Amino acid sequence: MPRESPVASADASSPIRTETLARWFDYGVKIQLASLLVSIAVAQILVGFLGILWIILMARGQRYARTPLDVPLFVFLGVRSLAVFFSEFPAESFSTLSRELVFYISFFFSAHYLQQASREQIVGTLRWLFVSTAVVAILSSLQVIIGMVDRANGFTGGGTMATHLVFVLPFLLLSVESKEVFRSRWVLWALLAAIGIGLAFSTKRGDWLAAGAIVFVYGLIFNRRLLLGALLFGAIVVAGVPEVQERLLTLAAPMENASDRLPVWEAAAQRSGEHPILGFGPRTFHSVFLDVDKLTDKGISSWHNEAIQFYMESGALGLAAFFFLIGYLVFLAVRLIRSKIAGLYGFRPGWAGILLVLGLLIVGLFGAPTVSITNAMLFRFLMALIAVESMRMPKPQTQEG
Repeated sequence: MPRESPVASADASSPIRTETLARWFDYGVKIQLASLLVSIAVAQILVGFLGILWIILMARGQRYARTPLDVPLFVFLGVRSLAVFFSEFPAESFSTLSRELVFYISFFFSAHYLQQASREQIVGTLRWLFVSTAVVAILSSLQVIIGMVDRANGFTGGGTMATHLVFVLPFLLLSVESKEVFRSRWVLWALLAAIGIGLAFSTKRGDWLAAGAIVFVYGLIFNRRLLLGALLFGAIVVAGVPEVQERLLTLAAPMENASDRLPVWEAAAQRSGEHPILGFGPRTFHSVFLDVDKLTDKGISSWHNEAIQFYMESGALGLAAFFFLIGYLVFLAVRLIRSKIAGLYGFRPGWAGILLVLGLLIVGLFGAPTVSITNAMLFRFLMALIAVESMRMPKPQTQEG
């Protein structure tokens, strides 16, 4: 007598069918990605909701297949946790467990979603991400134009929008090479223009450099006409927006216009030898940096550099674990490029991964994007996409005998 499948038995004993839960999961992932520029609270609540759904779906027989990034991510989480428990300032660091580490579950349920969803659902999720990002970028830019705010930052209350746009940009650019993500080229150009306008009105110089590098590398390899179009678009923005002109001129002397970064970096250099293995502990900036009087912005709460942030908070082990994770992501992206797998309807996930890391490293020179709540959630989803796409590569043939 054949055994009843776990899904069938669960459906028989539950008022909610597994396929209904899977549909909620699909909608939830889409809404969670769209919420990242709108509300931190909503994004966090949805992470909890999706985490519970993920556990229920696995209990009903939807298997989670281990991704190539699971081990590097667990290593990073392990070191980060050790830094919390051995922190010099436990009261500050223990909040990391509930305000940072718990949200890494988003990588695992994102990977599970990408493993179980159809290709059409995944492409639909990317469309949802692109369109929602463009809409918020335009609305936030309009706020600047009518004088409601000084710079475009989305609606979360933090300066996260520019980095969000940088992370989305490689995947939108690579969609130009696919006729299935968006059939209309006009839609693609409109979305790219919206992201460009959002970046301009964000007045974030580090993110401008990152976006410029991404567009340059993409244009050089895939589409030189788009590169020329981007240069023309940039010239129009610079000529038409005085705020952009002023911020752009400061790039001529970056160290002189580093705002409060120099005193922060100098303090990090002076104290770098005190706790070289596991650092001072996460979220300890205010207890470690004591020269607040030197800062123009008294509300600064980070070391304004990704590498310095991880070193000061988690020591050499934390910095090594972070670069191990990012290095392995690059390794997977290179494998995808070398495999010549077309990916999602011609979309090139390998190149998207390389450009994503390029953007991360440049933005990370001036901030700590992977520690930011919403930017980190988006980055983990995109990491999961690269990891799952790498799992779809055909295994090498072995000869027997």
